[in-house]
Amino acid sequence: MVSVAIVSPLEIWSFGMEAILQSSGFTVVGHWTDRGEALAAELPGVDLLILARRLIEVSGRTNPFRPLDGDYGGKIILVLEPEDDFSTKDFITLEVEGLLLSSARVDEVRDCVASVEHGRRWVDPGIRLLLGHAEPPHPDYNGLSERELEVVRLAASGLSNKRIARTLHVSDGTVKMHMHHVLAKLRLASRSDLVWPIDDIPAASTAKGQALHLVHPDQQPPKDFTKSGA
Repeated sequence: MVSVAIVSPLEIWSFGMEAILQSSGFTVVGHWTDRGEALAAELPGVDLLILARRLIEVSGRTNPFRPLDGDYGGKIILVLEPEDDFSTKDFITLEVEGLLLSSARVDEVRDCVASVEHGRRWVDPGIRLLLGHAEPPHPDYNGLSERELEVVRLAASGLSNKRIARTLHVSDGTVKMHMHHVLAKLRLASRSDLVWPIDDIPAASTAKGQALHLVHPDQQPPKDFTKSGA
């Protein structure tokens, strides 16, 4: 079971976060208001640290920066207050697994922690807005297989996993596996982050180099439709 520690000067917020994490199956070893006290309490043995931004100095750095480097080697989710001093440069240089606003919804907190636990970086959509980036960075599709590209295009068009499975003639479990790989490769937190226009997503191609025509499951495919292997 994943162990979590919370370090924040906001005690009431920390109690609420602890309740959310415990209800989601995580073990909270404790919460502290001072990072020195947390480190003295054998924090290095904890899997995941939820750390308040205001307890570390971030601004003005130009090189990659890892909070508590040398003192703590686990994964870190940094929590920001809307009024915290945090720039685009800080966003680029800061090396943490998750960035979360203190005002995040319960489902966003759970999504963040679960994503970080599984090795994916998670950034609160609200932080992008604060930095002036309403849309997430455009993903690099080069690392996706042809089947994964098919799944991405169908998901971006609004189809559920079950309907994607019907379209591609595979099982629901196969679609879930492809979706897991897609999110990991694109460094996305969840399926809901596949929000780019479908025309921006490259079409998968057959071995002969012909573009696949991805169709809605309720429509008949065109005559030149070629089905790729599962």
